[in-house]
Amino acid sequence: MALLAPNSVIEDAYRSAQVVTVRSALLATTAYVGAGWLRTAGAQWVSLDFALVWGAGTSVEWRWDWSYDGTTWFPDTAIAVTGGVATVAAASSTIAVTASVNWNDGPIRVRGNFMRPQVKVTGVTTDTVAIVATLFVDKTRGTL
Repeated sequence: MALLAPNSVIEDAYRSAQVVTVRSALLATTAYVGAGWLRTAGAQWVSLDFALVWGAGTSVEWRWDWSYDGTTWFPDTAIAVTGGVATVAAASSTIAVTASVNWNDGPIRVRGNFMRPQVKVTGVTTDTVAIVATLFVDKTRGTL
């Protein structure tokens, strides 16, 4: 998973990285489950590490929402242009699974004061998923 132990900080005079457990290993469902929220104010980038213990699911899908107040959430979006028409939809990523797997998504540009990663599986829901986030701060631009 993360290069640092969860809930730890490493820093020097110019940058810091903070590792936070967002979701401990919990049973995944076939609907998106919010993994709790993460305070991202002051960070420029976040990286998400996922650990899936496979049971019988066929794929896992994840996405994240942003908030400025921790109450009103907005999905990260993707824009597709076809024939001059732009379509905006909630962005998500999917991988097929046939065994336990660890993967990373990042770096992700911070777009709000709070982030809420969400995850779901397809197929039989006996899989568990844990999420650890690493926040990166350039101290010449701001701090956590």
